[in-house]
Amino acid sequence: MKINGNDLNKYDIVAAQDETTLTAAAELRHYLEKYFGYVKEDGESECTIRLGCPEDEILAEEARSSFKASDSFAVITHGKILDIFGQTPQGTLFGMYHFLNLLGVDWLTPDQEIFTGNTDINFVSDLKYDFSAGLRINYSYGTIYDDKFRARHRLKFTWGDENHRPRSFGGLQGVEYAFDWGLFGHTFEWFVPYEEYYETHPEYFSFASTRVGDKGYNQICLTNPDVYEIVRKKTLKYLDEHPDCKILSISQNDAYGDFENNYCKCANCIEVMRKEGGFSGVLISFINRIAEEVEKKHPGVLIHTFAYKFGRRPPKHIVPRDNVLIQLCLNKPFNKTFYDEYDLCVKEREYFESWKKISKNVYVWTYLCHFENYFVPLPNFKSLYYDTVFLLRRNVYGIFQQGNADDFPFAFYELRCYLVSKLFQFPESSYEDYLGYMKKFTLGYYGRESGEYIYEYILYLENLFDVPRGRLGSRNSDFDELRYPSFIEYGKKLWEKAVECASGDVFKKRVKDAEIQFDYAYLTYLYYDFSDDDGKMAEYVEKRKELLERAFSHRGELIVGEQFKINNIDKFDYASAPSVYRNVLKKAFVRSGEFSEEYYSDENTDESVKDFRFAYRMRRNGNKLEFFVEVFGKSDVFVKDNIDDWEQDSVEMFFSESDHKTSLLQEGDFRVRVNAIGNYSCSSAEKNITDFRFERTKRGYRFNISIPFSSSVLGGGVIGFEIVAHNCNKDGYVNTVYWNSMKKSALMYYPKCTGELIIGK
Repeated sequence: MKINGNDLNKYDIVAAQDETTLTAAAELRHYLEKYFGYVKEDGESECTIRLGCPEDEILAEEARSSFKASDSFAVITHGKILDIFGQTPQGTLFGMYHFLNLLGVDWLTPDQEIFTGNTDINFVSDLKYDFSAGLRINYSYGTIYDDKFRARHRLKFTWGDENHRPRSFGGLQGVEYAFDWGLFGHTFEWFVPYEEYYETHPEYFSFASTRVGDKGYNQICLTNPDVYEIVRKKTLKYLDEHPDCKILSISQNDAYGDFENNYCKCANCIEVMRKEGGFSGVLISFINRIAEEVEKKHPGVLIHTFAYKFGRRPPKHIVPRDNVLIQLCLNKPFNKTFYDEYDLCVKEREYFESWKKISKNVYVWTYLCHFENYFVPLPNFKSLYYDTVFLLRRNVYGIFQQGNADDFPFAFYELRCYLVSKLFQFPESSYEDYLGYMKKFTLGYYGRESGEYIYEYILYLENLFDVPRGRLGSRNSDFDELRYPSFIEYGKKLWEKAVECASGDVFKKRVKDAEIQFDYAYLTYLYYDFSDDDGKMAEYVEKRKELLERAFSHRGELIVGEQFKINNIDKFDYASAPSVYRNVLKKAFVRSGEFSEEYYSDENTDESVKDFRFAYRMRRNGNKLEFFVEVFGKSDVFVKDNIDDWEQDSVEMFFSESDHKTSLLQEGDFRVRVNAIGNYSCSSAEKNITDFRFERTKRGYRFNISIPFSSSVLGGGVIGFEIVAHNCNKDGYVNTVYWNSMKKSALMYYPKCTGELIIGK
């Protein structure tokens, strides 16, 4: 290897004496020795590679003054000197790794590095590199727990107070490339703990007058002056105790199911929401007040908050302060991009552009995998490219790419980690460049011959689903596309060849691990298209048993999806359906004047729920829908004492008036809830519930309730509808039964199904 015509062995490596730069020097020496046979010749030398201590400080200062990011760097040659230096020591480290990349050294995963260079390289070009995004985070298994891999790909990551541990990452001493973040997210519970305050101050919490929920899921009242004072004091105290903290999160708690839209609806919060067009107006008003106080004592700190779920729509009038960091959490199909003229994509693009107009600092949370089903082949590589470069080229403050955080190496999560890392480093990459990164990975990680077939399979899968009818990217997918005979036939050939070509135990295992997502697709094909064929069913049972045992053996448990794990597969029914979750659309018919037939809750809601059920009927009565609901079961099941209005048995009815294909409440949708002592509530202030009657029975309770609808909706339309009943005891929820759930599969129970009310005349 030669640098500007000078033999590598003539070069000294000189480094600044801080720990990070000394680490960079050790890494550089190691790889030059390993791949280029570097052995420093005896005696003094005029040739020098200088790390973090540039020979020409004036030239260096000119370069540094142009950098925007604190970890930007320059690689400059002049004469017999090669200077690598950064805005900070971590920039120097990143510059050194960039230099090694240019020489052909790369890291595909934490345990797989490759060398694609040669030993006759003239490095003469100068490089001044400035990152387009300050926060570059890939939250996937391969990068979360390996700090060295993150450093080598110039990524950033920290997790709450873990950032304040001694600076030693992956054996790289002194690497200060983690950003100083305190309290990562969903922090309302930390600032105003439910268990500490609810009993004496229920007004601090959302739904306080009608609902008690689980710790960490209630939101807080952001217009309450006491809540503001509690958060203000704890914020300033935390920052006083953590002087290195540069970003502190004050953000809404996470929320699912019953807590999906549980923002505070007190009169003061509603007043601000109406003025600002949504919850974000309440949130940003509160965050701005805290940020103003923080700026007085800690002028370099950003206050982070989420534009998430019910807070995603930007406010009409309020503008976030310059020291507020807005993190927009996206919600669109996996295989659609910002560029698509698809309703959800257009909406996400509008949200993003609106936040960018009013906020100096916009940070984006994106999603890389199918969290409900790690097994399924997910054709999102094209959208991964286009969405990432869309954001980076618009100078976002950062991107948090959330992938598979569990150790489930069966659906190309290693490849996604690598591709995201490359796009963070090279946002100007074309799609052809991106495919080049992909091919480099598949050939290097699976072996050259096997990698060719796997690369072809990925492109085939992407092209197959790059059509309007492709629904696999949706979070509510039924995976019908996996049953295309053409996909199964061609995919099977490619994987057979990939397995056959794999050489060596390491490559063979990696190929078989990657194949499991296609095996799942093949099982889906066998089950749904040949379930009545004894021969095919026998093949299905055999292959499903092999697949699940292989997945289970990886670490002694079956990781189905995010937060869904099974510790024992001895009692699996291998002849049951393969789907981890499958979207089901159930329909009920309502007409004017007469009650509908009686619809019962699903007996197979959950095998553990054997003690109660419910039934309902309904009819159209003028501009109202009238429901008759009865919950019944064993006599000792139902709570008879008033523990609290809502911490007991209840029935919930969800109406998706604006979109009958989804059960997730959106703007214009609402929920009605009735509990076992006759109290009821509606999440929509516009719905004037009438004709409510309630009675306890020997076996449970029943009620009538009428709900008004517009004539346009009732005139032969369709309304999205779900109904569930909850069984509680003094400790909270015990179980729930559903009208529109899917059978519990052999893998897990995940009731994300939809229902419709078909309205006749």
